[in-house]
Amino acid sequence: DALNYLSANEKNWPNQPDIGDDAELFLDDLSINYLQHTGVLRKLKDAGLTAYVSRRAVDEADALIAYEELANEVVSHLDNLRQTLAKGVRSGKVIVGGVSKNAAQDRDPIGSHPSFAVVEMASGCEAIVVDDRFLNQHAFVESDRRHIPILTSAELLDSLQAAGSLPMARVVELRTRLRQATYVHAPIELQEL
Repeated sequence: DALNYLSANEKNWPNQPDIGDDAELFLDDLSINYLQHTGVLRKLKDAGLTAYVSRRAVDEADALIAYEELANEVVSHLDNLRQTLAKGVRSGKVIVGGVSKNAAQDRDPIGSHPSFAVVEMASGCEAIVVDDRFLNQHAFVESDRRHIPILTSAELLDSLQAAGSLPMARVVELRTRLRQATYVHAPIELQEL
């Protein structure tokens, strides 16, 4: 019924413009949006039409493309992390901790913060690696009368290098990658210079 109503009541514009072959069109933001949504935008070139858009529209499109590439990179990193963790869990090298007692009770929202879970799981660890400045301002966590050291990611790299598990060249590369990911707790060491 709605389609019949539209076709019966549809009227041509008075003085309907005729778009000839090889026409040059300026597309504003709204027309770009509509033509893209309907799938017509990509067909303009095939129709022999030349389309002009504003610099802002081009910049926005470039930004969206760059964002899509970044989003794909993030998804790839997350997939790699999931696979690595799954492999570690299967091999027994990664142990999954239980739910925090506070989170299980669900009474105190601050008690369900992941920082509390880290402290609760400390008794089963040799060290805690955390880059949260609230937690890593402390040198250790006391659990079951033991002092479990708190390390940053950069300190872990240094420990692995000191133990001979990572060569210095690899540590420098990993520190650079941390800095590229906006990690701010990796001061430049003398060996790097």
